[in-house]
Amino acid sequence: RSHRRWGIIALPRPLDDADDDRRDRASSTPTPRRQPRRHLHSNYASDMASGHPVDELGRVLPECGWPTEKAAPGDLELVRRFCNTCNKENGADRLEGTSGLDRWLSSQGLDEIRAPEDGLKRITEFRELLRSHAIEHSSRSRTAPGDLSTAVADIDFGMVDRDGLIDVDVASGDPVRRFIGTLALIVMRSQHDGTWIRMKACRHCRWVVFDSSKNRSGFWCSMRACGGRSKVNAYRTRHAR
Repeated sequence: RSHRRWGIIALPRPLDDADDDRRDRASSTPTPRRQPRRHLHSNYASDMASGHPVDELGRVLPECGWPTEKAAPGDLELVRRFCNTCNKENGADRLEGTSGLDRWLSSQGLDEIRAPEDGLKRITEFRELLRSHAIEHSSRSRTAPGDLSTAVADIDFGMVDRDGLIDVDVASGDPVRRFIGTLALIVMRSQHDGTWIRMKACRHCRWVVFDSSKNRSGFWCSMRACGGRSKVNAYRTRHAR
């Protein structure tokens, strides 16, 4: 013999005036709008542009030490900052004119040069030569960069004693040659200690960074900027098929 158990059936209660009021308030309350997605470029812009000076055309001048987590070790950081005096995305250049060069040198704790026009041209050309090597370090095509030794062929170097050790220093008295020679010596020493190969230019914006990854696999300026944008674009491409 089976026993059937009956559940309690809840009947709907009749609507009253309070229910009508609640329904009216719900219908009159506007539905909150979705906030627009923040584009990854805004992170890049805020990192690079917030509070930084602009040139006479209104372009934000590059912050040469950005990003701080990809700074190069020791004196090599000066070379990295020198390469980043020009922003390849907006064209702003901290070495625009002799006064711009001297302002940047002073900001790095270096003596002013007061370079003539041809001297300034040589300095900016040397900057792009260094960048071409950084591009080669991060490029899959392995394009041949310019010859650094040719660029400093007319600069005199001499042997000096530093705390009982033999070292090389720039012997040229000309300020332009002395500055370029100083950078070249930093590069030479970094080639010997294996850090020069880690100086890379971002595959998108050509910003120079130091790749400290164990397997030297980095090639973006920052995941907050070009790296993040590249991943988003790749994701959208995959899901658009």
